Amino acid sequence: MEYFDILDEEGDKTGEKKLRSEVHRDGDWHRNVHILIVNSKGEALLQHRSKDKDSHPDMWDMSSTGHILAGEEDNESALREIKEEVGIDVSLAQLKNVGETKQSEILKGGSFIDNEFASVYLVQAGFDPRQVKFTDGEVQNIKWVPLAELKKWVDEGKPDLIHRPAYKLCFKAINL
Repeated sequence: MEYFDILDEEGDKTGEKKLRSEVHRDGDWHRNVHILIVNSKGEALLQHRSKDKDSHPDMWDMSSTGHILAGEEDNESALREIKEEVGIDVSLAQLKNVGETKQSEILKGGSFIDNEFASVYLVQAGFDPRQVKFTDGEVQNIKWVPLAELKKWVDEGKPDLIHRPAYKLCFKAINL
């Protein structure tokens, strides 16, 4: 059972904590992390979300994303999510915070409301995607995509790619 810290519309904690299901039912503001892993070949790692996800199923997303649990720090959450979703360990020193996004979406005909502030991180790392074992059911596939191609997808609004504002922060940080 995941509990989240509830935020006001400016991103400040209210002192209230709620279950994930209640947060998305009620449309409460909460925190998230979005991480883009880039390798030395100029490629970004993308994840293909599971068809069973309750938000944005079967879509392509940043290397790793996830909610920040109540009492957890943003960078702790980023390290945890990378390990859970793509199965690699990165160090705190590898995380580069490149900014924050604020997003509000209503999904599933209004039954899932996602009001979030996301800390966006860039990580320089490389590994063979064939070594990844998907154990949590959230990710069905991953792939490396050349950064120039990914930028084109973001700029053109590729319909099965989510979290475009976070990508833009990453592109700015790497002067793309």
